[in-house]
Amino acid sequence: KDHMLYRKAVKTDSSEISGKDIKLKECLQLFTEPELLPKDNAWYCPQCKEHREATKQMSVWRLPHVLIIHLKRFSFHNFIWRDKIDKLVKIPLRGLDMTPYILGEAANQITPDTAPIYDLYASVNHYGNVYLGHYTASIKSPVGDSTEWLFYDDQSVTKIPQKNVVTKDCYVLFYRRRDI
Repeated sequence: KDHMLYRKAVKTDSSEISGKDIKLKECLQLFTEPELLPKDNAWYCPQCKEHREATKQMSVWRLPHVLIIHLKRFSFHNFIWRDKIDKLVKIPLRGLDMTPYILGEAANQITPDTAPIYDLYASVNHYGNVYLGHYTASIKSPVGDSTEWLFYDDQSVTKIPQKNVVTKDCYVLFYRRRDI
């Protein structure tokens, strides 16, 4: 699966991986996928007082009006060897549907009118490597129903085409829920 490439990118030198880009949806699926805890991080059972093999799973029970997604862009293999993950993650500018990731009572209450659909309105970018870098931001113009995007780089602000918003340098994503 494509999301296995991201898992491999997180665990290995990302320069070894080529080929398909990764979709944000695949990252979210991987984030909510059950994970077997390794023996050196086994779960301690309070009843039998022993470490046991177990799985952990992240789940979403409620979603905010503003959803902030932080992409893992740095991999720390050990104290010395660190790497930046610069794989392109394909990020939807409009229509990020979070319905598949909600569990519990909230999931049963979703209707077509209340579906948690999000639109990107800003992203933070990181250029450089693990040891040094530069941050910029791409922000959708707050004027009216504008589709204009602005690029903030220190003291300069320039207009950018929508196609330049999503890059391999996207690091933090800011989404606004449509039903607000």
